[in-house]
Amino acid sequence: MVITRRPAFLPTITLLCTASLGACAAQTPAPSEPAPTSAPAVDDADQAPEFDERRAKLLAELEAERAADPGAGEPRYALARFYANTGAPERSLALLRELVAIASWDLAPEPDDFGELAQREEFQRLTSALAARVEPMTPSPVAFELDALDLAPEGVAWDAKRGRLLVGSMHQRAVRWADNTGVTRVLVAPAQDGLLGVLGIEVEASADTLWVASAVAPFMQGYDDGLAGRSAVYAFSLEDGRTLGRWEPPSGPALLNDLTVTADNEVYVTESMGGGVLRRPAGEPSGALRPFVAAGTFIGANGIVTSPDDAAIYVCDLHGVHRVDRASGVITKLEPPAGVSTLGGIDGLDRRGSTLVGVQNLFSPGRIWALQLDAAGRAVTGATRLDDNHPRYKGPTTGAVAGDRFLYLANASLQISGSTMGPAPAGARHVILGPALP
Repeated sequence: MVITRRPAFLPTITLLCTASLGACAAQTPAPSEPAPTSAPAVDDADQAPEFDERRAKLLAELEAERAADPGAGEPRYALARFYANTGAPERSLALLRELVAIASWDLAPEPDDFGELAQREEFQRLTSALAARVEPMTPSPVAFELDALDLAPEGVAWDAKRGRLLVGSMHQRAVRWADNTGVTRVLVAPAQDGLLGVLGIEVEASADTLWVASAVAPFMQGYDDGLAGRSAVYAFSLEDGRTLGRWEPPSGPALLNDLTVTADNEVYVTESMGGGVLRRPAGEPSGALRPFVAAGTFIGANGIVTSPDDAAIYVCDLHGVHRVDRASGVITKLEPPAGVSTLGGIDGLDRRGSTLVGVQNLFSPGRIWALQLDAAGRAVTGATRLDDNHPRYKGPTTGAVAGDRFLYLANASLQISGSTMGPAPAGARHVILGPALP
């Protein structure tokens, strides 16, 4: 991997465009260009032979979608990034030209995602053309900076009872809490009861419980090849951090990414590698999670949150935000409102009342959306940008509603170089931004 690129694991949905598709390179040559001689470095969990067929199928699906719909920007961006990093730069540029030809597409590529291609004059010209379509906005204020480094943070959650922000660490395999000045303390100890790298986290206020999705990452402390593909959901006490339970996928390697908890204590977790959703029934003791949405339904299932009436969950993937009815399992895509090119590629997702708040980070350096739902929670009636390409961005990932603000992590990739940890630049800290909610 090119050192300056955002890592495949952070934001986690970029796994789709690097690790998951990367290993397809040897099987699926780029049209009109020589087949890539090697795939980019990927996590060991993604090198397992059982994923080869899935990767090839995914690549074929994206190519078919692109061919069928000249206005589909999502597959074009994913494929452009894939080809840029697998030895087919001309094919990547051709796809970026197709993106520019989509008049409504206003998401300019993140140069770090395109390796050496980002140095090409045409890439820069195409990127500038897309960036020019976005109305400038004033960047949101910094809420605080964390005092801790060597975290590789990903998930955050708001503990309203104690007025503190919880921050998960992929590298340390731990959870810390931060006060409003950025001073942090450990809540869940490193590798406690086998905890892996911490991805999505969620507070269940009524039970004073923190739910955590954890998975193996190559840059986590204690990494070993034998751990590849492991993932689990944990519950911890918010009072003292003790472990309350642990649940694993029902079978096979998995990437449990983000989770949400309903009012009746059911837990739903996205499984990004397979593209499905798993469920922990209310009150069920430690054991295996149960399938809820079948694998292969979503591409890069990621952010997730409950609906205002608790009757459904919203799931984000490459193509957008989807409402999944809890009783029937019926899935409905929420179409973008007028003036919004796509709601795809959202990583972290939270909700305040009938407003969804999401961190869209796949197709550009980053954009924060506040999405107003209709009374039934079945359609998006309006969208407000809260932030866009903030100057402090280096891999924004997730955020949490905290009163009338949205506190989100702006630079999760501060110390990530490819699949390894490195030193932070002198004086740099992890930044929490805090735009006001509409």
